[in-house]
Amino acid sequence: MPTALSLSIESGPPRAHVGPLDAGEYRIGRAPENEIQLIDIAVSRQHARLAVIDGRWCLRDLGSTQGTLLNAARLVPEQDVPLAADDRLRVGPWTFVVRMARAPDEPVRTYYGLRPLHEVLERTAWHVAQHARQIDHIAAVVLALPSAPRLDPRELVGLPVPQQVWDAEVQFVSAQALDSSAGQGGG
Repeated sequence: MPTALSLSIESGPPRAHVGPLDAGEYRIGRAPENEIQLIDIAVSRQHARLAVIDGRWCLRDLGSTQGTLLNAARLVPEQDVPLAADDRLRVGPWTFVVRMARAPDEPVRTYYGLRPLHEVLERTAWHVAQHARQIDHIAAVVLALPSAPRLDPRELVGLPVPQQVWDAEVQFVSAQALDSSAGQGGG
């Protein structure tokens, strides 16, 4: 089954992005009965169609007056053309970028090479948690802001963050230490 598809606006009159769209058939055009309505004189009433055919997202021009462009090439009317991520789709004054959802194990390009999407997300979550801990430490200890809201270490349980806020520096209080101090009447 193909992944969800979205159309992000690259250029054209302001309007909401389209999607994510689940596998199915979506008509594009000026008429109100279209699932994707684009109101502009350069858009035909029944302009184009997005559909999943043989397990792939495809685009078809429905014989529109102004034509439909895919990556700057005009589509032959009534022929389904497979879509790929980052394709450019032009209908009337709008240019959309095709976005397709990724499977968690699909590789994504990063500055440190190709990595599975789930690994990139885990690494990003770790970085955010670590930076939040550092900001919390600066606000409470370095700046000594008495009313600064504190980060509760229990919110980080399960994240692969190191025990220390900075390498070989300040120890971060663990959730177990908070629980034990609370049981002893400590703060």
